[in-house]
Amino acid sequence: MRSIAALALVIAALVAVAAALPKQTAFSPMSLTPGFTPAAKLTARGSRATFYDTQVGRGSCGWFNMNDQHVVAMNAAQYSPELCGRCIVVSSDDDCVRVNAEIVDLCPGCPMGGLDTTPGLFQQFAPLDKGVLSLKWAFCEDAPAPPADLSHCNGGGSSGNEWEGEWEK
Repeated sequence: MRSIAALALVIAALVAVAAALPKQTAFSPMSLTPGFTPAAKLTARGSRATFYDTQVGRGSCGWFNMNDQHVVAMNAAQYSPELCGRCIVVSSDDDCVRVNAEIVDLCPGCPMGGLDTTPGLFQQFAPLDKGVLSLKWAFCEDAPAPPADLSHCNGGGSSGNEWEGEWEK
């Protein structure tokens, strides 16, 4: 009987000590990463974009995707499962081409800010033989409006699907 009372006293003391400790806020090791931005305001300019075959199986978000969809794999430094299904605006560095896409996968080999796209999305910006592009992206709700003057795009305007110019490799 004494051992049960002693055990109850020890448990009560531990509960009291735990209640008195300061509450720990959520911690993410990503918050220690230089250049880290909370997911609510992620954006990237001059990002490296490549493409991959999305039809080989489920992505990190657990979904099957097709190569003609406008979906992306997010770089490991910025990816988190909470981003699955989020809409991003992917655009050429000059804003001549802007396409909405959905985050559906993780790209472990992509650099900070980088994206791996489907071939269908990549071809909105350049032929597949380019292999690597410099693009920018932002969450749909945070994306700035396109510039009012697009006269620099394909000689005075763009349907949004043409590609012209040289890209960073």
